[in-house]
Amino acid sequence: MVSLLSCQKATEKLPEGILSIEKMAPLVADLQLIEAAQKQLNLGLSEQNRMRDTSYHIIFNKYGIDSTLFDSSMRVYARHPQLMADIMEQAAVHLNKQEK
Repeated sequence: MVSLLSCQKATEKLPEGILSIEKMAPLVADLQLIEAAQKQLNLGLSEQNRMRDTSYHIIFNKYGIDSTLFDSSMRVYARHPQLMADIMEQAAVHLNKQEK
């Protein structure tokens, strides 16, 4: 119950114009998935960076956002550790569903 109340209070303090937890979780899951796949490739650092940038752009397009919105949302959630933990937990659930 205390956890629920603390989440509600943190949510009330969140600014408008950031991505919801429900949208952040699958987005973060997709980013984690693409990063894991790219780590399996034997590429130089500059190639990895270019591939990551391109992959992020594709994923952001999938969710209809841009890097600025993602970055600002991540900064806000980083200041609310419990909400960030919720996002990461939901992202893990999303990834586990994709494995099946």
